[in-house]
Amino acid sequence: MRYYIIGIGGTGAKCVEALTHLCAAGLMPEGELYTLFVDPDKANGSLERAEITLQQYTRCQQLKLGATDLFKTPVTVAKPGVWSPFNDANPTLEKFFRYTNLKMNDAGAAHLFDVLYSPVEKVTSLEKGFRGHPSIGAAVMANTLELGKGEPWKTFREKIGQDVRAEDGAKIILIGSIFGGTGASGVPTIARLIHNELKKIGQENAKVGGILMLPYFSFSPVTDEKLRADAEDFLLNTQAALKYYHQQDELGIYDAVYLLGEQELSPMKAPSIGGRSQRNEPHFMELYAALACLDFFGRKNPTKYSLVARQQASSVTWNDLPYFQGQQVLHQKLNQLARFAFAYLGSYYPMLEDIHQHGKGYRAPWYIDFFERRHIDLQKAMVSELLQVKEYCQSLLLWLANLQGSASGASVALINYNAFAQKVNGSEGGKEAMQLKRDFRSGDFDNLTLANPDSHAHALTRLWERVCNARVRDHDADGVGKFIHALYRECRED
Repeated sequence: MRYYIIGIGGTGAKCVEALTHLCAAGLMPEGELYTLFVDPDKANGSLERAEITLQQYTRCQQLKLGATDLFKTPVTVAKPGVWSPFNDANPTLEKFFRYTNLKMNDAGAAHLFDVLYSPVEKVTSLEKGFRGHPSIGAAVMANTLELGKGEPWKTFREKIGQDVRAEDGAKIILIGSIFGGTGASGVPTIARLIHNELKKIGQENAKVGGILMLPYFSFSPVTDEKLRADAEDFLLNTQAALKYYHQQDELGIYDAVYLLGEQELSPMKAPSIGGRSQRNEPHFMELYAALACLDFFGRKNPTKYSLVARQQASSVTWNDLPYFQGQQVLHQKLNQLARFAFAYLGSYYPMLEDIHQHGKGYRAPWYIDFFERRHIDLQKAMVSELLQVKEYCQSLLLWLANLQGSASGASVALINYNAFAQKVNGSEGGKEAMQLKRDFRSGDFDNLTLANPDSHAHALTRLWERVCNARVRDHDADGVGKFIHALYRECRED
């Protein structure tokens, strides 16, 4: 079966980033995931990080790992991966609707345009998004987006058409905020277009879900910008959006709806109007959104509306994370992935680097078995497969570390990030940022997910011994993939 996810705006991109990590842990149901981003601000830092994570995942997926949960889900990124309603540089609302021509040829339409939009809204550059003004985004989206015309929508429509004619059908989910600009305007517009298209080609064999992100973060205003998103307006924007959804029956087009928000808004460290500087750190609410995706994809008949809440408002623990296959499965698989990344970056990759530079591979018996005896070119592997796995593991651990420190009104007890990361003063105004440590705390390997009070201080040494004795008899695993397969398998909890 093919599953579709459309991340709309910066918040939508961060939720797709979270889902990518859950895919790496093998938590997705069987099938292929097709990803597509929608954002007029293609240089958005949060979007860029999500794209990089997807690229790292798809590169690691090319390893011949055999039958393992690691990178199990085939992921296809749309081409282009990001759709923007704008083609020209420095777009403005005035240029987009050809306001000068309107005044000359249709005075009534020009007058209506003047009534609907302020002078600032008409002339401000939209190159960095809709700046928290969904009224701008809705007008632009409605006039540019048409399924079946132009890429990636043409291929998207063709794939859905193929899927609804197949036995399994298709499941499509859209994610975006409803309190900003791009998400608030894009989610209802695109959902309605998909709903109308499915009515033509066989809606009974397709399901559409919506993840609507309510406010969960805030930021200081960018004072030198006249047209900007303002966190003080988030609640009013949300109220207006929900009222619109109710009055227009917009929620009726979904087979399942997930509304996710947080009572205490977490301040983002670096306010920005857009572009690369808008690289908001990951938040645990995006993990909830990714879990909502798994719930929608994994159920034959998703619940229209689900209700979930934390046991205590003041804390977030593993017991608070919902998962349709059981919280224990979720914890086990994310724990195994975290242990794998920690061991790979803290122990095995450094040893491979040292062997590459100085030789003496006999120091690591697993190297003799998985590399030397299989005649693997270590020099070539260090700049290709092994480096690709390293880059993904770095992204995963930074993502996990940021989840731990993401809430301002609650203590998050998910990850022992002190074992591998630390907060440092960033380059922008001295703001703190998460950074991986040069040397990991090996004694914490057995308690990365804060769930093992009886952790063994020498668990990483025991892992080394197991990997030295490991054998992979999977004929579909080959090359560097055999080693990665063995290391990941042995990273299950003792």
